[in-house]
This record gives sequence, C-alpha cells and structure tokens, in this order.
Amino acid sequence: MMRRTVLLLCCLLLACLVATGAVRAQPKPAAQPPATAQISADQARTALEMLNDPKKRAALAATLEAVVRAQSQAVAQAAPNGAAGQAAGTTAPAAAGKAQNGTPPANGTEPAAETQPADAAAADAKTHTTVEGISIPLAPDSLGAQVLVTASDFVNRAGLQAMDALRTVQSVPLLWGWAVVMVTNPWAHDLLIDVAWRLAIALAAALAAEWVLRRLLRRPIASLEALAPNGRGRHAHAELHDPADPDHETAALDAEDEALEHEALEPAPAAAVPAGAPAVSLADEQVARAEAGETEPQPPRVRRRPSPWTLLRRVPLVLGRLVLDLIPVVALALVGHLIAGSTLGGTTVTRLVILAVIDAVAFSSALLCVARMMLSPGTARLRLFHLPDARAHYAMRWVRRLVLIAVCGYAVSEVGLLLGLSDVAHDALQKAVGFALHVCLAIIVIQQRRRVRAWLRAPEGATGTMAALRNRLAAIWHWIALFFLAAVWLVYAVEVPHGFTAVVRYFGLTALVLILGRLTLLLVMGFVDRALRIGPTTAERYPGMEARLRLYHPAATSLTRAAIYVLIVLSLLQVYGLGTLSWLVTSLLGQRILSSLVTLLVTILLALAAWEGVNAAIQSHLARLQREAQLARSARLRTLLPLLRTTLLITILLVAGLMVLSEIGVNIAPLLAGAGIVGVAIGFGSQKLVQDLITGIFLLLENAMQVGDVVNVGGQGGVVESLSVRTIRLRSEDGSVHVIPFSSVTNVTNMTRDYSRAVINAGVAYKEDYDHVVEVLRALAKEMRADDAWKNIILDDLEVWGLDQFGDSAVVIKCRIMCTPFGRWSVMREFNRRMKKRFDELGIEIPFPYRKLVIDQPLTVSGSAIEESPHEQPRIAG
Repeated sequence: MMRRTVLLLCCLLLACLVATGAVRAQPKPAAQPPATAQISADQARTALEMLNDPKKRAALAATLEAVVRAQSQAVAQAAPNGAAGQAAGTTAPAAAGKAQNGTPPANGTEPAAETQPADAAAADAKTHTTVEGISIPLAPDSLGAQVLVTASDFVNRAGLQAMDALRTVQSVPLLWGWAVVMVTNPWAHDLLIDVAWRLAIALAAALAAEWVLRRLLRRPIASLEALAPNGRGRHAHAELHDPADPDHETAALDAEDEALEHEALEPAPAAAVPAGAPAVSLADEQVARAEAGETEPQPPRVRRRPSPWTLLRRVPLVLGRLVLDLIPVVALALVGHLIAGSTLGGTTVTRLVILAVIDAVAFSSALLCVARMMLSPGTARLRLFHLPDARAHYAMRWVRRLVLIAVCGYAVSEVGLLLGLSDVAHDALQKAVGFALHVCLAIIVIQQRRRVRAWLRAPEGATGTMAALRNRLAAIWHWIALFFLAAVWLVYAVEVPHGFTAVVRYFGLTALVLILGRLTLLLVMGFVDRALRIGPTTAERYPGMEARLRLYHPAATSLTRAAIYVLIVLSLLQVYGLGTLSWLVTSLLGQRILSSLVTLLVTILLALAAWEGVNAAIQSHLARLQREAQLARSARLRTLLPLLRTTLLITILLVAGLMVLSEIGVNIAPLLAGAGIVGVAIGFGSQKLVQDLITGIFLLLENAMQVGDVVNVGGQGGVVESLSVRTIRLRSEDGSVHVIPFSSVTNVTNMTRDYSRAVINAGVAYKEDYDHVVEVLRALAKEMRADDAWKNIILDDLEVWGLDQFGDSAVVIKCRIMCTPFGRWSVMREFNRRMKKRFDELGIEIPFPYRKLVIDQPLTVSGSAIEESPHEQPRIAG
C-alpha cells in the first residue's frame, strides 16, 4: 500500500513537471548582517581599568541607574501623549513601520529619555504609570513596576509572534504565485523536463532493486515467522475475559471502531462485506440473536497472554526480520545515490532533487520497517506487545499515513526550495504539513477515546479518591490530549523560540525512554520468569521446589516492575532537566543510596538462596528416602523438619535483618547488647525448656521412638500419638492421654521396633508328659501359621525354651513365637485360646493354684469350741 501510494505521487509529480514549464527563481539577495560595533584596544583597556577601580565602578553604577530612572520617567510621561494621539487618529503605526524598516520618524525627534539629562532623572525619586488615563506613581524597582515591565515584555513578544504567524498565513498566496511564475516562464521548460526524466529513471531503478530484493527475501522472512513461538505453551497466561473487565469492554469496541475506520478511510473488500449489505452494529446483532432465541449468554472468551519469556524469545527473531526488511531499503537508497552521483544525475539542482526524493522514499520505508517490527500486523507470533490483530492493523495503518504525510510533505517542500520557492512560502508549506499531522493525531484521539476511557476507568464498584480521579480523567482525557495537540501546533506555528524543538525533543526522548523501558521490562521479566520456572527434570529431582518458587513469582514480578518503573521515572526526570540520574551517580548521597540498595538486594537474595537451598536439600533427601523405602528415617526427618526450618528461618532473619539495619544507618551495637542481655535472662529462666529441647532433639536423632510405636516412658505406657521437640504424647490402652516432657525421660522401652515375640508360658500338672505337651504346642503353632489370618503376622515357627520353672501346682513350659512389630499381643491371645481348647480335648490338666491343709492330731470338739493340743500345730500341704 505504501509503495503504491509513493509511486502514484511520484508519477503525478513527473506529469506536472513535464506538462508545465518553469524557471528557477532568482535567488534572493543575502541579508546584510547588522553592523557590529568594533571596540578598540584603548577602549577595552579603559573599561578594564574602570571595572578594577572600586570608585570608578561605583560611579559607573550610579550613572547607569540614573539612565534607567530617566528612561522610566520618559516612558511614564509619554504614555498620556500616546493615548491622546491614538484618540486623535495619529499615524503612529505608519511611523512605527518606518522605524522598523530602518527609517527614522518624520519629525526627526528622538525619544524623550535620550533628551533628558541624567542628573534630572536621578533627582526624580518616583516614576509614573498610566492605566486608562490615570497616572499611578510607582516606586522604582518596586513589585508593581516589575510586574508592569514583565507584562509589557510579554505583550510585546506575543505581538511579535502573532505578527510572524500572520505573515506566515499571508505567505500562502506566495505558493500560488510561485506556481504561476513556474508555468508562465518558458525558460524552465527544458530544465524541468531534464529533471523529470532523470528522476523517473533513478526512481524506477531504485524501486526495481527494492522489489527484487523483497521477492528474494520473502521466504527467509516467512521462515523466521515460522520459528517464532506462538505463546501457547505451558507458560502462557490464560486471560478469562470477564464482562466487567475494561479489556473486555474495549474488546467490544474493536469491531465497531474498525468498521467505522474502514468505512471512513479504507473500504472493505467485496468478499468480506457484500455490496448493499447494511452495516450491522453490536446492538443490532444482539437484538437479532435475541429474536432468534439465542438468549443464553456466550461463554467468556479466553485470550492467551504470552509470557515474558516467550516475548523475550521473540526478540532475536524480530531483530532478524528487521534486518531482512531493511536490506531492500538500503538497496533502494544505494541505487538512487549511485544514479544521482553518476553522469545521469545531471546538474547540481537535478542531482539534489533526485537525492531528496530518493531519501524521502528510503526514510519512509525504513520507518515503516521499524513500525512493522514493533507491531507485526501480519502475524502475532513476532509481536512484542500484547495487542489483538485488529489493534495492530489499526496502528500500522495510521503509522503509514503519518509517515507518508510527514516525509512526502518534507520532500515536496525541499524540492520546491531547490526550484526557487521562497523561504516564507517554504515555511508555510512545512507548517501546512505539520497542521495535517496534528489533524491526523486528533482523529486518532477521537477514534480511541472510548477505548482509552474504558482502560482508565476504575473497576466497577471501586470507591475512594484514586477511583474518583481515574473516572474523572477517563471522562476528560481526550480533551486534554486535543488541547496538548493544539498547544503544540500553536507553538510550532507562531515560532516560539526553541518551543517546538523543545517539545519535539522532549516527546522523542520520552518515547525513547518508554520504549527502552518496555524492552528492559520485557528482558528482565523474561529472565525472572525463566528463573522461577524449573524444568521437569529439576522438579523431579527437587520435589516441592516448583510450588515454592511459584509463591515467589508474584512478589518477584511486582518488585521487578516497580524497580523498572522507578528507573523509567528517574530517566524521564533526567530528560526533563532535573538531573536525577546524574545526582545518583555523581553525588556522595546518591552513590551511598545506590550502594545501600545494591547491598540490600544482595543480602536479601543471599538469604533467600540459603533458605531455599536448605529446603531443597531436605526435600531431595526425603524424596530419596521414600524411593528407597526408608520410611522410618523419613518419618524421623519429618518430625525434626519444623524445628530445623524454624531455627534456620530465625537465624537467617536475624542475620539479614541486622545487615539491613546496619546498611540503612541504624546502630546495631545497642541492639546486639540488648539481645545478649535478654538472651542470658531467658536462658536462666528457661533451663528446663532448653533441657526438653536438647533431650528431644537427641532422642529424635537417635530414632528411639516414632509416631505409632508402643512404648513405656517415664512409668507410663501407650501408643505414641505425637512427638514434638519438647514433649511426648502417649495414648494408653484405657484411652488416657499422657503428655511427658523429654526432660523427665530417663529410659525408653519401645515394644514395637523392627519385630516382636509372643511369649507363651504353658503351665500343666506335674503328672503330664512334658514331651507330649511340647508336641501339642508345636502342632498348634503350625496350625496358626497355616491359617490365612495369621500367616502374615507370624514370622517363624514356635521356639521352645523348655521347662522354665516348677510352680506351686504346675510346671511351666516357656516358648515364644516371632511376629510382626504389632502382632505379638494378638498372636499370644489367639495361641492361648487354642491351647486351652486343645488341652481340654486331650485331657491335659491346667492346674490352678490351691492350698491343702493336713492335720496330723485329731481335734477335740467341745461344744462349739475346738480344742487342740498346745504341742501340736497343723501342717500345710499343697
């Protein structure tokens, strides 16, 4: 589109040059520089002596002050006369015009200030100012006098600038006059024909070289676009467009704005919009959908926002495509310059015209290449900004129009200047081009006012001062932008000294700072995003690390954004002349602030690295223990893990906190002394607590018990429900809970460590056969091992220890069965049940304890009393 437009303009220009004859205007006589007063050596020596002598210097100052007062008095006296002259219809403007042209006034009089002597002016202590015919006395150098003088200077400058602007407007007819002169002068016909055909050849050769290279580079550019990431990977951020979201509201405006913009400036293709088809707005589409019965709300559209790392990966490809796009532009400029520098270029004027047109085409093409690099309207895979395709195409179209107007207008004005256009007409033409550019910018502001308003508006339901300010700014932002554009145009049109240059410079530097800030933010956010997202191999090696890094991601990205935004603000202040960056780099305070910030950043990063490194090592060790099925050690480490983490966290916070306080200037010596005193006091008061902690740590490290073990500790037995670094929590068989501090633990009996044994004490009568009873017991053990309910609990056959003891009524045969850690009690109860049942079946007696009294001497019974010999005692037999 751009190439066709440039070719069309060039063809029109060539047609005009061939159809009309013109002569080059005679150059204007050079303006004579004003005569400069020359100072001789004697005069300079006299002035130097006067300045070095205090008395002479004081006299000179008094003389100059008297002259100033005299001139002020003359102005005050001349004011009534000026007002009267104006009322009488005098010809003061004519006289002023003559004076401006260098002609003295007709009466040949000089200002009154030059005729009054200095001593008379010094004698007058007051000046007089006239306002609407009333004389107001003002003291010299007073505030009122300074205000009036400043206001007068401002009015004079404004008048001069208004006259310059009026002359510029009046110089517009000079363009028509110049064109008439060009047409009516027969001598320029041959010259313009010569310029026309030479320019046509140079432009055709340059554009042909550009076209050939673009055709050759089309496939490499397509290959680069195919290599670009699409932003739909695992790190892409899914955005669910809520209808209350401003982005969703602005998305609804895209289609309507696009349709309006196409309808006003670029007609839509016939395939997209049939001829005669009415334009359908969003409201009409909703009404049609409702009439068709489609009243169900559409699901929110999900837009994938590419991650910073994806955008960072696009940067080399985008730069590569920019280089490939610029190669045809360089070829165009090179071919054009070679033709202009050859004999085909002709005279100097012809050569300069060719160079002006070639440079304009090349510069506009280069600008469009840069805009294409930034916006990438053709493919979203190489777009460095999160923009929908419609907005990218919209921005590219307006960039193309602005570049076309600016560059072509500048080229036409420069060519006209080479062909004899006056300087005043040249300035008028350039200001007309500037006016067209400002009108285009105003159209963009008006078209985008609703989208920017939706973006600036506070969220729905937000209250407060900031929300009110955002809503107010959203309502009037386009008026502010239009006022700014109008102000810039007026500054440029009235030629405020260095005004437009300063505005353009500040605008360009601001845009450059914002673009560099965006690229820096993209680069740094890409590295942060990449650093906080680990691969599958690392996640498998260090389990839980990805989840912990995900917790740091919002804080890290927010702090990074804040730091870059602060840097952008400081850079903008530096551009605007406040010297913030220079102050930070050169001044002692700025250097100290930078050093402190770097030290704080390094301290925080090292603290976080130490914390996460220890956590990653612990989690990796626990994962290895689980893979190796070392559940006991894993449980022990999990018990100690809260204590280790708490201790490490407190240590890191104390060290890092003291370093941070020391860096920001806080004297930490009193803090350390106070902490030492408080530590000693707490140590004396918490000896028991410290003993509990130390004993608990050693017991846990020695793996004396674990949660779920059956232990006997401190005279209490039960199941371990929980272990802390200070206490043990036991649940006894009757449901009672015992909390035992580690300091009271002298010994620990763990009855469920590794394995257990069910001890059987079989008591039988003295008359029973020992070997027979042992065979019966072994048979019972084999039966239990063959039973499905007990074969996984009993680990070995019955182990008979033999005849253990002779009791009062039975002999005890002791044996045991090896079981799982928690199977001893159930195996022992089941074995006793079966042994009792089998002994009853086989008639094996299980005697119970009893006492038998044997009386050798018969007792004599007398009444109810029993008499016995005092010499005979009863004998107890059992």
